[in-house]
Amino acid sequence: MPSQGSTTPFGKPAIEVLTSPFTRFAKMEASGGILLLVCTAAALVWANSPWQHAYEHLWETPLTIGFGRVIVSITRHHWINDGLMSVFFFLVGLEIKREILIGELSSLKQAAFPFLAAVGGSLAPAVIYVLITKGTGAQRGWGIPMATDIAFALGALALLGSRVPPALKVFVAALAIVDDILCVLVISIFYTSDISMFSLGIAAAGLGVSCLANWMGVRAPAVYGLISVFVWLAVLNSGVHATIAGVVMAFTIPAKTYIDRAEFVLRGRSLVGKFEQAGPHSAEEHDAVHGLERQCELVQSPLHRIEHAIQPWVGFFIMPLFALANAGVPIL
Repeated sequence: MPSQGSTTPFGKPAIEVLTSPFTRFAKMEASGGILLLVCTAAALVWANSPWQHAYEHLWETPLTIGFGRVIVSITRHHWINDGLMSVFFFLVGLEIKREILIGELSSLKQAAFPFLAAVGGSLAPAVIYVLITKGTGAQRGWGIPMATDIAFALGALALLGSRVPPALKVFVAALAIVDDILCVLVISIFYTSDISMFSLGIAAAGLGVSCLANWMGVRAPAVYGLISVFVWLAVLNSGVHATIAGVVMAFTIPAKTYIDRAEFVLRGRSLVGKFEQAGPHSAEEHDAVHGLERQCELVQSPLHRIEHAIQPWVGFFIMPLFALANAGVPIL
């Protein structure tokens, strides 16, 4: 009989015993928020230590990625803020689309609340800034206080887990989307002297292709992933903040399933029956298993599958790395 791998005296595989503490931590509701706070504290300590210059050098060093004629060369700090954070806002956009269709934002009254809050939260600081700096050379910086770092707010809410009402999480996420879009528009219109309309046109074409794929019934997440990279590159080259690509692409992802619940149950029962009748390790058994996998894919919308796939990467890699690269503010 073939070996099934090393086991412990308790009958569990050795690798499961080694990884179980990390698995338990990952399943905690507040685990992503805890990691975010740890990286924030680490960045603050590092930036105010004798190794402060090493911290700055690490993030401001250029990093070149690409192949052939498609080459992007920006600092590591920009790779995180313009690249990885686009994935974060893509995830937030998926959550907002889901809530608009079937959740807390499905009515106009509910959707208007975070929109008005974001507008007020952006305009009020700008007005106060103008009143204080009126007639001085600093008046032109009115756009600076408009931005709100919602990413850290979402991380703080994650620490509270189920004690935070779902409606509050959705409200903050929706506010994040509107706030980011407003700030991008302000930067694009008032603070960017060179916007490439050609690149924006290319990005719009990419969005059109994604919408067309949705309309044609394309359900492969990889297809939308490739289109997203294309749109992100175009927005990055346009002079507009690249994270906007993540937001707008999220709203083109299909939210409908290929088969409904009843059909999934019927097909699933049929395949389970074939699995029971098939011999162990037979071709029929493998066919039944692969068929079940396929039906599980068809009963989930691409929106749900993509959201489920990237959520751990955002919570355990992108957000902590964002905090590590941005929270290092010299205090002394």
